[in-house]
Amino acid sequence: MDSVIPELNHDANITGELNHFLADKRQAEIYHFAEEHRLEPSQLAEQVAEYEVSQHENSKALSELTAGMTFKEKRTAKQSIKNFIIETAKKFVMN
Repeated sequence: MDSVIPELNHDANITGELNHFLADKRQAEIYHFAEEHRLEPSQLAEQVAEYEVSQHENSKALSELTAGMTFKEKRTAKQSIKNFIIETAKKFVMN
């Protein structure tokens, strides 16, 4: 925000700018997590968005995200992904 606020003019839509800032930060965290865990960023972003609406993880989609992993990798990855989805959905919501 420190880089955004000084650039705003007096007519700026602060709520819109904040939403844009949060969306950019959210997307960066999703991309970083996906890269770190060898996941498809767009699929992970879809799961975060779905969780924000439904407040439930999509087990089928989690299985698709972890396709190609061994059973042990899937088990560990699914829990990490679930935690990330929940934390990210909570972190980047405006109350």
